[in-house]
Amino acid sequence: MSASESSDGTRERAVVPRSGSRILRPVLWISGLAVAGILGLTWVWSLFRIEWPERQHLDARMPRFATLAERPDAASYSRDVPDCFTPKERSDSEPAAPIDPALVRGQILSVDRDLPTSTWLIRTREMHPDLSTHLYALQEESGELQEIVRLPSDLDIGWSYLCRGEREGELHVLSAMHPRRSWAPERDEIWSCPLAGGEATRISNGTWLTPSTDRRRAAFLRSDGAGFHCYYWLNVSTGRVQPILSLWEVDPGSGASFCCHWSQDSRVLRIHGEGLGFEKRRGSHRIYDLVYFVDEDLMVSMN
Repeated sequence: MSASESSDGTRERAVVPRSGSRILRPVLWISGLAVAGILGLTWVWSLFRIEWPERQHLDARMPRFATLAERPDAASYSRDVPDCFTPKERSDSEPAAPIDPALVRGQILSVDRDLPTSTWLIRTREMHPDLSTHLYALQEESGELQEIVRLPSDLDIGWSYLCRGEREGELHVLSAMHPRRSWAPERDEIWSCPLAGGEATRISNGTWLTPSTDRRRAAFLRSDGAGFHCYYWLNVSTGRVQPILSLWEVDPGSGASFCCHWSQDSRVLRIHGEGLGFEKRRGSHRIYDLVYFVDEDLMVSMN
């Protein structure tokens, strides 16, 4: 309020509206809270070093398709190779790794074994201080134990397998690696290193590593981060990577809704599950039951 003098000498008080200040104060208050919230989220982000996943570019890929009449042998492979809904047979008599757990760092997560060379691959995780993962190779006959330290130290070691090279007795360690503090499959990587020594090699982005029965090949899956995937297969001895088939998951963003299994002769990969088609443009719901002849780059749909 302000005062003014009238013509008769009396002072009058004029009323100044305060509507502007009434609007401005809540706006400033809300803006202050928003800035504080952004600063707080930035601090939490930096504290935990959370990484925002980048979308990976994937091209649509389809191999040549043949009919069941053209490849009747696909029926026997479809019958003999497990699908996603058939649990793999496990034997309770399978021996555990013959090692004293006190000799390795952390808790044993998984083991793999190459029968011809009696070699074991042991993956462990330390719970403290940083949940780090470790990989060991054990020669059963000699008892020699060595830690494999040639893989990247800034990545967590996922499922790992002993695979066979071109020469007799040559073994390679094949591992699916995960960036720490990241749970996005499109950021996973496939690495390989010779067990006898030598540099580790990054093969590709990828996850769901699946070695063939003869351990000379492996299949894996790459994702774009939005529900579109592509299967690849790897020749272990040469490092050559060949795309197989691109396909959508059934509920984009929820994770892969299919799986793959190798035949006993390692010639065929069966892909089974459900999704929304094979092209970059989403299609209608369909059931995947596919038999892929690896050496011929030929696919047969069993539906």
